[in-house]
Amino acid sequence: MLVDTDVLIWHLRGYPQATQKLDSFSMLTISAVTYMELLQGLHSKAEMNALQQSLAMRHTQRLPAG
Repeated sequence: MLVDTDVLIWHLRGYPQATQKLDSFSMLTISAVTYMELLQGLHSKAEMNALQQSLAMRHTQRLPAG
């Protein structure tokens, strides 16, 4: 399932509906643009670690740019 940046941000902010929706998929796919948008919004190394863990836990595949 190709996931939009907003859904991932809602999940990271703790919105249960977004987390439940993401949990319903066995694997996620994000674009390179989505990944860069997520990185731009991070404020600390802890947030980076949380993002990486969340993406790995959901078996996220990143589409190449271009």
